[in-house]
Amino acid sequence: MPLSSLRERLYQRLRGRPYPLFVFAHEATFPAAALWTGARAWTRAFREAGVQPGDRLVLGLPPSAAFVQVVIAALWEGITLVPIGEGGELSALMECTDARWGVALSGEASQGIFIPEGCSGPDPKVAVVPRTPRFSPTPDAALLMRTSGTGGEGRWIALSLAGVLAALDSHLDVLGLPEEESRMLSVLPWHHVFGFVFDLLVGMFSGAEIVRDPAAGRDTAALLALAAEVEPTWLNAVPLTIQRLAQESEGRALLQALKGGVIGGAPIPEALVPLLQTTKLRVGYGQTEASPGIALGEPGSFLGRGYLGQARGCETRQEPDGTLAFRGANVCLGYWDSTQGLVRWEADRWHNTGDLVAPSGDGGWLYQGRIDDGFKLSNGVRVEAGPLEQAVLVKLGDFLDQALLHSPDGATLELLVACKPGRQLPCREHFFEPLGKLAGRLQSVRVLPPSAWVTTPKGTLRRLPTLKSAQYTPLALGPDSRLTCEEIERIASNPALTATLTPAARVAMEQSVGWLEELRRADTPIYGTTTGFGPFVRYGAGSGVAQGAGLIAHLGAGFGDDAPACVVRATLVCRAQNLAQGHSAIRPALLEAYLKLLGEEHIAVPLIGSVGASGDLVPLGHIARVLAERIPLEGREALSLTNGTSFLTAYAALATARAARLLAHAEALTGWLYRTLGCRASALDPRLHRARGHQGQIESAAQIAREAGRFGEFEDKNRPLQEVYSLRCAPQVLGACRENLSHARRIVETELNGVSDNPLFFDGPAVAHGGNFHGQQVAFAADALNAALVQAAVLAERQLDALITPSVTNGHAPLLLAWEPGRHSGLAGAQLTATALVAEMRAHGGPAATLSIPTNGGNQDVVSMGTLAARLAYAQTERLAGVLGILALALTQYAHLQAHDKAPGPPTPPVAGLPEIVGLNEDRPLREDIARLVGHFLTPG
Repeated sequence: MPLSSLRERLYQRLRGRPYPLFVFAHEATFPAAALWTGARAWTRAFREAGVQPGDRLVLGLPPSAAFVQVVIAALWEGITLVPIGEGGELSALMECTDARWGVALSGEASQGIFIPEGCSGPDPKVAVVPRTPRFSPTPDAALLMRTSGTGGEGRWIALSLAGVLAALDSHLDVLGLPEEESRMLSVLPWHHVFGFVFDLLVGMFSGAEIVRDPAAGRDTAALLALAAEVEPTWLNAVPLTIQRLAQESEGRALLQALKGGVIGGAPIPEALVPLLQTTKLRVGYGQTEASPGIALGEPGSFLGRGYLGQARGCETRQEPDGTLAFRGANVCLGYWDSTQGLVRWEADRWHNTGDLVAPSGDGGWLYQGRIDDGFKLSNGVRVEAGPLEQAVLVKLGDFLDQALLHSPDGATLELLVACKPGRQLPCREHFFEPLGKLAGRLQSVRVLPPSAWVTTPKGTLRRLPTLKSAQYTPLALGPDSRLTCEEIERIASNPALTATLTPAARVAMEQSVGWLEELRRADTPIYGTTTGFGPFVRYGAGSGVAQGAGLIAHLGAGFGDDAPACVVRATLVCRAQNLAQGHSAIRPALLEAYLKLLGEEHIAVPLIGSVGASGDLVPLGHIARVLAERIPLEGREALSLTNGTSFLTAYAALATARAARLLAHAEALTGWLYRTLGCRASALDPRLHRARGHQGQIESAAQIAREAGRFGEFEDKNRPLQEVYSLRCAPQVLGACRENLSHARRIVETELNGVSDNPLFFDGPAVAHGGNFHGQQVAFAADALNAALVQAAVLAERQLDALITPSVTNGHAPLLLAWEPGRHSGLAGAQLTATALVAEMRAHGGPAATLSIPTNGGNQDVVSMGTLAARLAYAQTERLAGVLGILALALTQYAHLQAHDKAPGPPTPPVAGLPEIVGLNEDRPLREDIARLVGHFLTPG
């Protein structure tokens, strides 16, 4: 459509007319005339600032009158609009899309950012200086819209005004929103193409009123309250919003009362179909590349599973591989590349959606799944399954041959796996870490027989030949790799695994060796090279090899038992990653020889001897001595291997990985406890936790609720309204532990991938002397982790007591869960052990990071005691595992009593993957049972 035609359309639609009415925040109402007035103010401001047709403008406002006014002005002026919603990405996205201008709630003039003055146009007091773009204006692109794409990598799609209006017009003729009779309830994000075209523009060009939900459909109760107030006739939404409404009787009534609306983000979950067939809602199917309309259904028409509707405004065809392709007037211009600018596609090109389809019988299509690794959930979130599956296989490659991630219902995730011969399925918690933020959606892990791995669901269908078994490759170390605590734990616990340097590491290390040589030739003073060590810095150095040998010899002190072999292996990897960053002037060949020590059966490293300040001199010295017996080390080389925080970081990394696993087990056991006792579910209500806002608490509540409700409804309505704190406040306690864990992980992984050496070498060449070997950050992090572990144990011990002490909480089950109290003692000995463990943990739970004692002739006058802090935290993980093991033992016994009508309620299955424990009909020693459970909780996947 020519720009002049659009201007006429906007003019007739808005100027002096009462429709559309936009209602924001329940109170602020903006008729068309007010929108027109504000849009004209923006138009004047754009012209005065020198905005040209085709200039790219990033729109970073939330849905509001100002947002709509900027859209109108941009369409009127032919500006390329880049809607991003409200957020902190504006400057970065202006750079990415080479935008000359931006609109945000706040900003600086130098950034080319306009700031709105309410709904009156831009703030006239803010002078806007444009950015200088690298690429030419794009006058034929009305919009750049971000999409998840069909191939896995998100990108910006360039949509023409003609294409958008073609999609709009092809749908408006069948949607039918009478101007005087329509009231649209707006819940979609306007910075996504579906919301922009079929919510904002459809409403603006046809509907009488648009009432904006401030929570964008995420708060069902608030949405229903708003709907009751405004009585909408129209709703566009994604399936997740419809699912939430369908769970409430008021929501179902609302959906059935609507006169129309579109459900985008197809396919529709099968469970919703019977309800939707009683409504006048339609299925809508599209992609950003199609502006975004491809197909549309009739009101209430949901023909079979995955119905997409009939093509509207474009041609569709089924490709030989079964996928759907489309072309037509609504198709995009191309895509935006930050290095190339606008990359145009051929105008008559067929676009492949990547969706497998079958004919629906009415000229439309039925969704059958996808052929690539990606799929969308019903809330529009795209899941790139391939990288997640690979992460699962890398982490659990000792157990699994295959892994496939799919969504059985559009909301939750399921992992389908094939186990290696003779290996059992790890417990579900072991899959959480590689799934990252999506772990909370993991509903189940299911083993498939080999015969099933030909065609398997992905969405509803996934072809499997592209899946490959993960083969473990050596752990890559260098400035271009970033290690996690779990990777350190994995290589530390498996002597067969190795590590190697990346090419980038070798280049950086050789370069730093060159810098050192240049500095030596220039007679630059260098600690440990031209000087003695520590307080002997004021003395000159001895000969190179003799100096290195002396350093390692005098560090051969220490006291106490040897560190566990896994800690020594972790230390080797931590030290190597530090040195591989290329600032320590150590030869790659020497570091490769150091890494070969991973194959040593045992390296004796005493536990006590480091104060965590000039690094871990004594522990690292013992490891370096093994290498020095084979390769002579100069002073600089010996110093680089001993002067850093790698021993304490190894302990902290292993403690962090263990703690993450133990907290997940604690949440799962709490969920099993809720399910076993029929606890009140209100304490797990996600609204309650979102109201407080702590992310750890929100996540813990969700994990507990997931385990509690794994087999359906669990609440016993006859229980007291509120549970004891060890049950009711478990999300708050474990959530706080999660927060400490997250903090510790951030600190530890930063230390793990940084450089804790001294001195450091840089381009120039230059040498910097400082104190990066000081372990204070990790010391504080380890103390925080220690506190979380202690409190998790305190909670578990109190949950144990609530379960085994007769009261209203445990339904007056037998004392100590004895089979016949008096004749049997049940879990008396186990509870004593748990109590002793908690006391032990409290005794070792004090802060170590503030226990500085000056040493080293006054040179190390403030030390971190980080090694002590990290060792304490690591030791606490084993004690916590003991307490959790005893709690699991008690839950198992409670279920055993339930199965024999000796405790109230029906028994429910235990947490997935838990070792089988035989219930007690007679007293027996429980130490071996506890040890088996502890081993289960501590063993990495």
